Amino acid sequence: MKVAAFHASRCLPDGDLGPVRAGCLWCGSSDVRPVAMVQAEPEVELRRCRSCAASSVSRLPTPEALDHYYGSYYEGDADHAVTMDDPTRLAARIAGYAPDRRHLRVLDLGGGDGTISAEVLRARRAAGEVTVVDYDHRRTARPPAGVTIDHVTDLAEVPADAAFDLVLASAVLEHLPEPAPVLSGLLTRVAPGGTFYARAPFVEPFLAVGRRLGMTIDFTFPAHLSDLGPAFWDGLGAWEPEVKRFDVLASRPSPVETSLRQRPARTLVAAAAKAPWHVVKGWPFVGGWEWAARATR
Repeated sequence: MKVAAFHASRCLPDGDLGPVRAGCLWCGSSDVRPVAMVQAEPEVELRRCRSCAASSVSRLPTPEALDHYYGSYYEGDADHAVTMDDPTRLAARIAGYAPDRRHLRVLDLGGGDGTISAEVLRARRAAGEVTVVDYDHRRTARPPAGVTIDHVTDLAEVPADAAFDLVLASAVLEHLPEPAPVLSGLLTRVAPGGTFYARAPFVEPFLAVGRRLGMTIDFTFPAHLSDLGPAFWDGLGAWEPEVKRFDVLASRPSPVETSLRQRPARTLVAAAAKAPWHVVKGWPFVGGWEWAARATR
């Protein structure tokens, strides 16, 4: 069973894996415990950190293995440009968190062709500039009037003192082998009054149930290296100092990625799994989490 609609796992051989890591991929704590098996041979575990509540894999793919994986990531599959069947639906959600300005500067990490950012600006009826940071930038979305889209390959190409009104990390942090400094770098680039938005998978509860039932559930490794649920996001300020200048706007289940028109069965199952959270706030079977915050200074 797949936990993601847009990726599938690959079993990596030992030569494509780094050594077993001693601690958490995010905060560095050594207080981690295994919660699920990602692949059995060679063994790669998903481990949950008791300090920051992030779950991450015990062995990372080598840089060469990741280059090979992402080198063909977009080939012949338009769905990989955006991990949403209906980008306008996600864009409308993000637009609700964005600052109310007629001109917006947007930084979009892992934004593919820039579709989501372009749709956010369209929804806000705002002009502006979008900087997309992505491995592949052979394609560019058609932006609305008054909006430009530029592409860079690495966040380091964006000046550290640059200030953006909206910074997006939608379905991307879980892919990164060194995510903590990237998250910090994104937060520092949010201008006062600006918004940071992140969306990430939270499938660990499904993996735990699958293990008890003897079901094989595809974690989508090596595409996904981390799993980030509400405990991680709500506790982020305990170890990431940049969070102290933000007020949280939302910490809630992320929207369903698929649509009834394109994937009706999967969409109904996903929506049904998320629905109890609106009544029982600790309900864990939501599949993904979103977190939005406003920079106060």
